[in-house]
Amino acid sequence: MGSTATGEGKAAITRSMPLRVAIYFGGILILGVGVVLSARSDFGAPAFQSIPLVFSEGTHLLTLGQSCICLYCIDILIQVLVFRTLNVKIALQIPFAFAFGCLIDLFDFVLGLDFFWFCHDPGLLTSCIMFTIGITKGRWNTMVTELQKFKDASDANSPLYRVMPRFLSEFPHYEGMGLRDLCQSVHEVYRDYDVARLTTQMYTSEMIPAMRPTDAYAKFAHGEIDRLPIDSLEGRISAVLLTPYPPGIPLLVPGERVNSKIVEYLRFARDFTRRFPGFESDVHGLVKVKQTDGTIKYMLDCVRED
Repeated sequence: MGSTATGEGKAAITRSMPLRVAIYFGGILILGVGVVLSARSDFGAPAFQSIPLVFSEGTHLLTLGQSCICLYCIDILIQVLVFRTLNVKIALQIPFAFAFGCLIDLFDFVLGLDFFWFCHDPGLLTSCIMFTIGITKGRWNTMVTELQKFKDASDANSPLYRVMPRFLSEFPHYEGMGLRDLCQSVHEVYRDYDVARLTTQMYTSEMIPAMRPTDAYAKFAHGEIDRLPIDSLEGRISAVLLTPYPPGIPLLVPGERVNSKIVEYLRFARDFTRRFPGFESDVHGLVKVKQTDGTIKYMLDCVRED
């Protein structure tokens, strides 16, 4: 009786094998797409994919799929060492690892095509973030409408005298430009300075306190300071609070030394303001000094060195 039941069970498993295989590979396809989409969202990746994602983006030596293959091979080796055997189930994980890694790279390539613009257009992500900040339905409806108008005007490269007439009258520097031309020019400057990397590094760079903030402020209050241009700031002790807007997070407190990353960011802010008047980024603590030739020089008050 028992042998008969066992035989019927094996027969049932055999009959359902095609369905099981189809479900298995369907799961692989869905998992591969999910990994690529989560990586492209720039919010990170699932826990089991975090190591290959960090290795791939941090070293640029391997693609995401190749990094996954390496991780799974290491996992297979650990299983062999722990169980001290290489059975069929463990061995079948090897072709699965290579197939899964190749699928990830394939999906990453396909989703990177222009047809799938929504997977790599940062404007969509920005819009979604702004959308969630809306307080009432009426407000976020208004915001979405204005964003759509801006996009339509950008796509058509509408002249600035039509889109921003008051702004153009105040800054004739942009005469003859279209909205898309202006946006592209701004984007190129951000790309050249790699602002996303720079703003992260300046806040995560090592800040070296040289004196107590109260002592530095006392120097400032008594006029024992040197007002220095941006290119001469590295290594000097700030006498004031330095806060760029956005994001409005203090970058230096009085008594800390200015490092190279902060100088690099201040150079970007200075050059961007000179190139795009009317779009100035406010850096609280920097002093604007007008020169005899009419140009503006940006300076910072630092503790006077003995």
